[in-house]
Amino acid sequence: MWHLLLSCDGPTPPQEYPCVPTTWYRDADGDGYGDPDTTQQRCDEEDGWVATAGDCEDGNEEIPDDDEHCDVDDLDDDCDGLSDDADPDAPAPQTFCHDADGDGFGTEDDTIQGCDPTDEYLVDCSDCDDADATVSPDAVETYGDGLDTDCDGIDGTTTWADEAIWGFYDAAGWAVTPIAGGDLTGDGTASIVVASANHGSGLIYLLPEGGGTDLTPADALAIVSGTDDSGGLSGPMVVLRSGAGGDALAVSDNAGGLFLFDAPVTDLRTGESADLRLTSPSEGWGGAVYPTGDLDQDGVDDMRVIGTAADGSVPEFLVSGRERGTADLESVSFGWIDGLNGHPAGPATGSSWDVNGDGVPDVVDACTPTDVSLGGVVYVFEGPVSGALDASLAAITMEAPETGGPRFGYTLDVADLDEDGAPDVIVGAPPWNPTAIVVGRIFVYSHATDGTLQPEPSVTIEGPMGSMFGRSVLAWPSEVTQRMELFGGSNRDAAGDGRAVVYYFEALGSGVHTTTEAALALTDGADWFGDALHRSDSGALLLSDTDGTARALNITR
Repeated sequence: MWHLLLSCDGPTPPQEYPCVPTTWYRDADGDGYGDPDTTQQRCDEEDGWVATAGDCEDGNEEIPDDDEHCDVDDLDDDCDGLSDDADPDAPAPQTFCHDADGDGFGTEDDTIQGCDPTDEYLVDCSDCDDADATVSPDAVETYGDGLDTDCDGIDGTTTWADEAIWGFYDAAGWAVTPIAGGDLTGDGTASIVVASANHGSGLIYLLPEGGGTDLTPADALAIVSGTDDSGGLSGPMVVLRSGAGGDALAVSDNAGGLFLFDAPVTDLRTGESADLRLTSPSEGWGGAVYPTGDLDQDGVDDMRVIGTAADGSVPEFLVSGRERGTADLESVSFGWIDGLNGHPAGPATGSSWDVNGDGVPDVVDACTPTDVSLGGVVYVFEGPVSGALDASLAAITMEAPETGGPRFGYTLDVADLDEDGAPDVIVGAPPWNPTAIVVGRIFVYSHATDGTLQPEPSVTIEGPMGSMFGRSVLAWPSEVTQRMELFGGSNRDAAGDGRAVVYYFEALGSGVHTTTEAALALTDGADWFGDALHRSDSGALLLSDTDGTARALNITR
């Protein structure tokens, strides 16, 4: 009898065999593609290894890419075995310029096409003289040497008429000075006011600011003249932007007095029709008028009028912008400045100078003595001011440095050039005459950290030897640098070649500088160009001259 024997442990399990291994590629840069030359066989995945090969640069996570790129390392971006110029998939070739003089800039006269620059063929093609390593866009311009050292297309000197956006010529005039006119004519548009001497009584023209570059007296919107007994209009003038009833034009005369005309000023206006006529206490050489801002804090701009006293001194009268009628200067002035022992300076620009930053205009004045052995002095009288002011009442006194000379303070302006939040005082110090051994200067006085104005200049700019540098100064709000910059002019020089130059300076640091550091220089090749500098209502630079010409420039640097 047969018996069936069964296992008590159940059926026998199936036989287990090893897996089929997979090839894994090292992915060192974690971009999902592995190095085809670094592999291992495993049944399961391990960190840092991937199943997809094709990475020809496993240390660069941006490779492989779908496209080939031009790069200085000649990388094979798409891992097709070809790179840059050798790869037909590379971008269109670029143009590179030969740098023959090794100054880091090439010239378009010698170029190659390719994917990448070389040591001799560069991306920058802006060299204007590739045979001279001292000439390049990085070089410092030397003005007037006949060379375009910094490759900006000019010899650092721009002929001003070539860039004029507004111009006026008076064939019968001599000294011509333009200032911003506001809406003096009442037609809703900005005007430029031009004083033109050599007309016997002197004439003032109101001209449209947008009138073009070839204006003449025939284009004037209005003409202002003096009276038979005024000695003629001497030229210094100011536009009061908050005069009673609107804008007003104040003009000094040659008898030390003043005429004021309320807007609208149209047609022909003479001194007999002036809304305010002020006379000097005694007849003399002449007078001048300068803006002050609202000194007496009554909501109306005021004036600083220079008259002539009986003893021959030159006192200054502070006159309210609200005054109208006919009177002498002493009777209507709410303050006066005397005892400065010299002729006061004529500031080139500005209306409200707040030196101490308290929101109230201050008076900045100067004594420029006729004795060349003495140094000029600048005084700051803090506003609001009234009554008699003399040197002893000045809140701040700045005496001429050893290099300042008697004309220290001949021109003045106030602006925050160093961007510390406190206004700086800018002082021009031209020499008396342009001689071969004299240097004109501009000084900038800054505030210390405690808020006090420092007694010594933080910046000194020296003009060319023998020039009248410092004859004009003007702080300028640059649209390019977004900060206050500086113009400084020299109306003639000792060489006798009629080379007057206006220099433009950007971001001047503390210390001593020269005009070779200017960012721009303007000239017309004649004397007295830029003797006075102003800013138009549209932001153009207004320049005076003595050949009957006035111009406005757009400053884009």
